[in-house]
Amino acid sequence: MRVTIKRFRDGKYKEETFTVEPKEGWTVLDVLFYIKENLDETLSYRVMCRSSVCGTCAVKVNGKHVLACKEHVSRFGNYLLIEPVDNLEPVKDLVVDHKMVVDRLRAGKVWFEERNYRGVDSPEGFNRIERQWDCIGCLICESVCPVFSERFGGPFLFTKIYRTVEDPRNSDPSSKYGFIVNFNITDCTHCNYCSIYCPKSCQPELAIRILEAKLRKEGLIEEKGDNLDFLSF
Repeated sequence: MRVTIKRFRDGKYKEETFTVEPKEGWTVLDVLFYIKENLDETLSYRVMCRSSVCGTCAVKVNGKHVLACKEHVSRFGNYLLIEPVDNLEPVKDLVVDHKMVVDRLRAGKVWFEERNYRGVDSPEGFNRIERQWDCIGCLICESVCPVFSERFGGPFLFTKIYRTVEDPRNSDPSSKYGFIVNFNITDCTHCNYCSIYCPKSCQPELAIRILEAKLRKEGLIEEKGDNLDFLSF
């Protein structure tokens, strides 16, 4: 198998090709490990859990954004082109900078103030955010978003905010609305790429639609012509 890696070094990209004979059941991450341990020890990439839980090993393989530890090389044929994910600033080789995303989480105050209550909430309240709690922060949704920019908060941020707003343990959900407006949620084109490529099926595009509907109901953003009557909250 030919494996080409698009590496970022010294402010520019450079492609290097290696020959690898993958064993049965190998993933893209196994290929990266093999290259680093046997062919080029300077290769840099992110990895932690190797179990599709931590989200750190996201890369672009043959044009598709994936978790390297989850995707088996057998599905890609005899050639791999491995690149850093899109939309995030490259640091070295396949490693990209997550600082902007972390800063947005702080700016969006993505946490809740616990309300005072006794007993246990009904499961219905948590069912609304069950999928969003599965988010592992791989940032693939950000990488495939065609309008991701400094202006637009991005599907990852809005997924986290939605989970916070809808969490029944939050004492004041409406306190987050102003922060949502600051990140220009209406820039979303609803292309649904974020939901299609999310490895955990967290449905970030749906979270954005619901948040938009809430903001319109509160009069914080202008109405659009699309019909959101099917959303209930």
